Formats: sequence, structure tokens, C-alpha cells
Amino acid sequence: MSEKDYILCMDIIQSMRDRFISRGWITVSDEAIHSALVKDDKVEECMHDYQWDLTPGRGGAYVNTYSDGSYEYVRENDGLELFVIYREGYGTHDHYVELSEEFRLFCGMHERYKSETEREFITIDDNGNENVVAVINGLEVRIKAKVLRSYLAARRINLLVFVDIMRYSKKTYTELDIKPVQNDIIKEENITYNYTNLIAPQLDGNKSGGWVMGKCLLRYNTADFDAESYPYFSDDTYEEFIIGYDKNGDEYSYTCDDKKLSNYFVKKEDAPLTVTPVYFRKSVLVKYYNDPHRYQVDDGRIYSEGVWTLRVDNDQRDFAVVILGDLGKLPHEEQLYWKGYNLAPPPGASLSKTAWARWFEGRFYNPEFPDLKFKYQFRMFNERWGKKYSWPLFLPLAKDDEHRFKTLHCLTQPKNPSDFEEQILSMTKVLIDSLNEVELMKSIDDTNSVVAARLKELNAADKNSVKGGITKFELFLLTEGKDMHEYILYLRNLQELRSSTTAHRKSRNKKNNCEDYFQIQSKTQQVVLEDIFVKGIELLDALKGLFL
Repeated sequence: MSEKDYILCMDIIQSMRDRFISRGWITVSDEAIHSALVKDDKVEECMHDYQWDLTPGRGGAYVNTYSDGSYEYVRENDGLELFVIYREGYGTHDHYVELSEEFRLFCGMHERYKSETEREFITIDDNGNENVVAVINGLEVRIKAKVLRSYLAARRINLLVFVDIMRYSKKTYTELDIKPVQNDIIKEENITYNYTNLIAPQLDGNKSGGWVMGKCLLRYNTADFDAESYPYFSDDTYEEFIIGYDKNGDEYSYTCDDKKLSNYFVKKEDAPLTVTPVYFRKSVLVKYYNDPHRYQVDDGRIYSEGVWTLRVDNDQRDFAVVILGDLGKLPHEEQLYWKGYNLAPPPGASLSKTAWARWFEGRFYNPEFPDLKFKYQFRMFNERWGKKYSWPLFLPLAKDDEHRFKTLHCLTQPKNPSDFEEQILSMTKVLIDSLNEVELMKSIDDTNSVVAARLKELNAADKNSVKGGITKFELFLLTEGKDMHEYILYLRNLQELRSSTTAHRKSRNKKNNCEDYFQIQSKTQQVVLEDIFVKGIELLDALKGLFL
């Protein structure tokens, strides 16, 4: 900006024309800016004059007392309302500002306090995302314009933004090519201001100056903002999802807005049933597995704690299936995410037995796909074991490892090395690292001939010389007279697989026993992991049969 334009305050005048909105944010307070709310019947009076109608620190309430002992509660400036509250500093404290409490409550804002002069205000959307919608920094207050305009529309009230700015230059008016003016009052649509050149001598060697004092009006109802329809209050946006094919063989989509769908009681012309199944590539679940602090994928549902829950048929390998009407209950951001994985029902595709029984027959039905079945049986087994023996066979995971069980899942595609390694690591933590070694050791009888023979094979003097949870578990089983060699072998190979994939540097030439055991070379990672879950289920079933 040239110095001439600076003295002419061209940027300030343009800001008034823009209602102090820049890049989606509106400034409602600063060193030379103040604001207030104004009702329709007061607008004409306020815009008639460029003078401020409400100065910082004014506009509050007080009590008038009279000689006869009566009193009256008085609110200043009827028709105007404080929006930004200016607070005088006290002692060594700076002056600071506050934002209208009613506005904050209306928007559901939460204050993130940094200091008296620095604060942020956030809202939490339907998907649990935090959004900064207002910022206070010193005397400056900026608000997201969309949020403020929603509030104005709801209340059918307008915003006045006042400005009073003086600027100086060490150049003369002649040098700046400016013809000085006095009290040049300008009125445009929703703007009124007085521009004056400062002629009186100034300090610091200044030889010229410009002064703008005025106001602009942000109306709640404009040509591009129809307050009657409340355009910013409703986030009810519904995506269309592929649900099948039309008679020409083209993919056919329909909205997930439940109000536009048929149901078993009301038939809407050409509208599918709200319970129409919608198919997705199962990799749609990866986002939720990868963020366990925010989301959780369980048997038959996905949820974002305290925000939303979605029923899902995740009890099959290739697809995740959701009811069309349920998709409409998701935040729009989530609908868009799911839409990216949507596909037409493949030939022969159907709901799992689990989903059909639960959704359409109203019956309890245990999951069947390996990961869900393992997690279900693991919980049930450990609970029953604890009740019988007063100690858990598998200890609860440490807090930092709790996500390991929550995110246990089969792969959503044939090959995914990083996810495969994560799931192997999680399985070993759940099945091996969590073995209750203290209680197992208490129960081992090293005078038992079978146990003593095994200790000899291990070159261990006694049970206290034994290292490793799997071996302690094996000795416990032998003490109890249970032969579970097959499952001990499974655990040892699982542990070796963890070591060869996640714990150590991979070797191109080295071949491990576990590769043969799990048939790593001949099966996809997806199938290998499914087999690992299946063997885990068989281990739990065998333990249940022998002990419970």
C-alpha cells in the first residue's frame, strides 16, 4: 500500500465495505474497532450519523436511586446490545475484552483459556472434530463469519462495527498529492463515515494525517443470506449410495435420507426400503482401526465415543455392509468417507448369517468371522476362568497396550505387510505376553515326574529356573495332567513369527520354522492371519473343554 493510500485510509474504507470480513473471519474488536448488536427499529437512527452509538466500557446496566427511597434498574442504550465487552484493567493488569456469553452459549462454544488477553473458543461438530470459531488476542476479537451470521439470523438482529482510526505521515500533503478535506461525510449502503485530514501540527515530525470515524452494518438478512430459511443451522446433508443396478445394467444410487425412503409401513413411490443393504470394500474399516483413541470397531458396530454409532455387518471377509437408512445418521463428513468405498452388490453377495439374525430376526447370534469370534470367545473364556480359579489366565493389558485388543482384526485385503505385522504383535501380546506367569508358577509341581522330565529336557534345575511364559504355561498343563502339545507348538511358532517380523531385522536368506508352520510362502497374509485367529479360537476351546 502506498503512503498516499495509507493516509487516505483506503484499506480501512475497503474493510468497512467488506464488513471487516477477511478469509472467512470477521474482526469485531481491536484497538480502534468496537461492535454492538442493533435491532431493526434502531438501524435507521444509527446509520444516520457516523458517530459511535456505543463506546467501549458503556452499554451495561446500573441502578438509579431517588430521594424518596425508590430505585430503578436501567439498561443503557435501548435498542443496542453489547456484543464485545470491554473491561478496564486494574492495578498492573492490561485492559481486556470478553465475548457475549449469550453468543457463546448459542454456538455451544468451549473456552480454551491461555490468559486474560488470549483465548480461543471451540465448537465440537457432529463428528467430534474440534473447530476454532473465535479468537481473542489482546483487544482483537475475530470470529468465523459463518458462525456469527447464523447467530444474527437466529435472533433477527444486526451487527454494527465501529471504527475510529488516525494515521500520520512525515510527508506533506503536497508531497503525497493529497488535497486536504475536513469532515467529508460519506454514506454508502450500510456504511457511513467521516474522513478528515489532520492539519494541526503533530509530534514526532509528522506533517500530515488522515482520520476515519464511522460504522458499517452487517445485516442478518441480505440477498445472499436468507434468514428465513436459516441456511447455516442445518447440517443435514445426505449423500447418495450405490444400492444396485437399474434395468439397463447401470449402477443405481439413492439418498440415505431416511425421510425419503420407504419402510414396512409407508411405501414411497420408487423409493427403496430404509433397510436396503449397502456394500462397501472392507478396507473402509482401516481408518477406524488406525485411530483407536477416537474410534472402536466391535462385533457388529463402529462407534466414535459419545458422538455417533453405526451398525455394520463386518462378519465376512470381503465386504462391510450397512443399512441405507443408518448411513443417513452419520455426520456428513463420514458419509463422504464411506461413499469412497461404496460398490454395487457383487454377484452372490449377501448379509452374513450374524447380521441377518440380528437385524431381521431379532435374535442373538455370535460372530463367526475369525477375528470377531476370537475376541468374543477370549473375553468369555477369561471371565469364566477367573470365576473358577479366582485369577485370570490372561492378565489385562497395560493401559498403553489396551488398543492392541481393541484393534485386533483380520486383514481387509490380501496383502498388507505393516498391518500384518501389527496384528501378529497384538496377538502375541494378548495370548503370550499376557499369560499370568505368577499364578502359573504357583501351580507348577516340579516333583511331578512328567514335569521333572520336561525340566530335565530344558536343562532347568527346578521350576524357578524356567524363563518364558509359554514354557511356564506348558509346565502348568503338565502338572494338571493335560497334554496340549499341539497348542504349545502354536504359541511357540506365533512367538517366533513375531520375532521374525516385528522384533528383529528381516533376513532375505534366513528361513524360520514358523514360515512352514503357518504356510507363509503358499498363502496370502490375509489367509495366514485368519488361520492364526482360528488356531487361537481352537486353543481357547481346548482349554475350556479341559478346565471349564
